[in-house]
Amino acid sequence: LLLPGSFSPPHKLHIQMLYDAKDFIEKKGYEVIGAYFSPVSDLYNKYGLVSFDHRVNMCELICEKTDWIMVDKWELSQKTFPLHHNVVSHLLEEVNKIYPNVKVILVCGSDLLEGSSMHHVLEIGLVICVRRPYKKYEEYAQKLSEYYKDKFFIIDKNSSEEVSSSIIRSKIQKNQKIDNLTFNE
Repeated sequence: LLLPGSFSPPHKLHIQMLYDAKDFIEKKGYEVIGAYFSPVSDLYNKYGLVSFDHRVNMCELICEKTDWIMVDKWELSQKTFPLHHNVVSHLLEEVNKIYPNVKVILVCGSDLLEGSSMHHVLEIGLVICVRRPYKKYEEYAQKLSEYYKDKFFIIDKNSSEEVSSSIIRSKIQKNQKIDNLTFNE
């Protein structure tokens, strides 16, 4: 499983997405051998993005609590901002050195569908999209699900609270409580 993102900061929903994707895909007969956070490089140039090293450190602290989730730092070594299919292709190549014929499954929130290269990702891997409260992506997600029946899956997660790194950064700026959204370490 591969979860790309800014992770500025990583939050509880990121981990929950990986657990939900693992449960979902195992029920379809797949065996999950591991999962990776793939923090975007500093080339992403997003407002409020803390440095790559800090984001990797935060992700690694979260990963210490599991024996199957790791951090892939490949994006940092790239001279240009890699698209999602490039990240999937990289991980596929690396994992296949140890486990031949393995599949890489990109895990994402429905907000990641905007402007992404999902068709290219689906040519080389699978996608599990965790539905988030972003209605504007619903139609596109549904079309992908219908067209790529055995490669693009939607998980419905009805959360009463919207969680994102952007919301957490905004709450921090306003001195609002974030304990229920992040990890205390």
